[in-house]
This record gives sequence, structure tokens and C-alpha cells, in this order.
Amino acid sequence: MRIDFHSNVADRLSYCCRLIRKAYQTNCHVTVFHPDSRQLRVLDEALWTISEQEFIAHAGAESPQAKHSSVLLTAAEPFPVQTDKTRILLNLSQHTPQQFALFERMIEIVSRTEDDIQAGRQRYRSYQQSGHELHHFQANA
Repeated sequence: MRIDFHSNVADRLSYCCRLIRKAYQTNCHVTVFHPDSRQLRVLDEALWTISEQEFIAHAGAESPQAKHSSVLLTAAEPFPVQTDKTRILLNLSQHTPQQFALFERMIEIVSRTEDDIQAGRQRYRSYQQSGHELHHFQANA
């Protein structure tokens, strides 16, 4: 399994929206996990208003529209099962999701806060010791 770490992220919300947009435009299915439902509501609003010319269609995992959406937002595991298209898990939590292995790829977002950096390093080491294919991207802004 491929796991991408994006670190030194100044604005997690904007950065997440850009990653989701990229996956959405390439017809990939994305599940976004954050255990705080309030944070998911903020992301939900941002995806509907990403720019004046566009929005990214998405649904909460518990929504009746979830089975038709290529972008799902969830604050709880177990994760909903998606189609056989490329499946990506965008992990916005500070821990390793229990079901991350169900996905073809996982993206970890690590902000500039000390807590997030330490939690990210711990997850990175854990994945590395488990033999996962790791890639690291340093955000520039």
C-alpha cells in the first residue's frame, strides 16, 4: 500500500481541498476521515465553495447520497465501502485509522503544529516498520 505524507502544511483546509479537487478531477474515490465532526462540517462548506466557478460534489458517509458520491466525509469507522475505482483515504486525524488497509492509497496531512508533527512522525515510523511504500512531500507555503 502506498502512503503519502504531506508535511509542513500551513493551511490544512485549503490544502485538503486542493488534494480532494485533484482526486475528484481524475475520477478517484476519496474518503476523508477526521474524528471531529465539527471539522468535517468546516471542510464540507469549503468543498461547496472552493471557488466562484466550481464546487466539489461530496456527501457525508451517513447520507443517502453517499453511495453515489466519489468524495465521502466521515468522522467514524468503519469506513463505507466504495466502488472498484481508485480509492484514497485522506487521514486528517492524529492516529492511524484501523481500516486504512482497505484503501489502495492513503494520504496523511501534517500541519506545522508541534502536536501534529510528533503524531505524524510516530505514524510514519509505524508505517515504515510495517513495510508500506512511503512517499514524503514538503508543502512550500
